[in-house]
Amino acid sequence: MQAQSSLEFVFTKNQILIKNNKLQEGRILVFKGEISEDKLGYSTPILGKTLKTNEGILFTPVVPFGWDQKYTLVY
Repeated sequence: MQAQSSLEFVFTKNQILIKNNKLQEGRILVFKGEISEDKLGYSTPILGKTLKTNEGILFTPVVPFGWDQKYTLVY
């Protein structure tokens, strides 16, 4: 994983910020690797903490994200 950003997300080694302030409630799940929709039901998400901030919703994993690793974000 490389630090990346877009209009809706900011990804760093230590966190993901979902900038879409329209997300008031909901569950954020992050998975290691590319997980297809049909496999989400039996895949284990990464442990982390979710916090609502003025900028959006922040997900901080217990263990920092790995470089050169793909992740799947579902919200």
